[in-house]
Amino acid sequence: MNIDKYLSVHWNNLLMIGLAVPALSYAAVFFFTSIIPDKAGFFGMVSVGIVYCLIVEQHSSMMLKQRIKNTDDYTPAKKSFLEGLTVIIYNFIWWLPVALPFAGIVDYHAGSSIFFFITVVRAMLNLYRVNLLDLKQAFHFPLRGPN
Repeated sequence: MNIDKYLSVHWNNLLMIGLAVPALSYAAVFFFTSIIPDKAGFFGMVSVGIVYCLIVEQHSSMMLKQRIKNTDDYTPAKKSFLEGLTVIIYNFIWWLPVALPFAGIVDYHAGSSIFFFITVVRAMLNLYRVNLLDLKQAFHFPLRGPN
């Protein structure tokens, strides 16, 4: 099995689309119908969002590391403190809407809406990182999962 075939931008985009269809379908049912109660919908939205982002972002990270390994002319520089701090803050912001309903700050429906919006933005940033940035920029792009 050739791992380079599966650790490609093409496969990353296929994963994003393949996982986005059920995720967006679930979001549409939850937000536009009353079939799913708010609390159950919240837990479902968080579960779908976590699976979606973790799979896609982990694949992106593995793909970039494989591309760096196969490139002789690029040795990644050490990541800066500011870059590491940005990654931590970026991921904290993604998890914050999960905690807000438990703290009583927002209801479950609002928490789901905020989490959905942040997850969509996160997916768009991953698309930008993987498809438009060169290898060095993508590797050091701070708006990504911790890897």
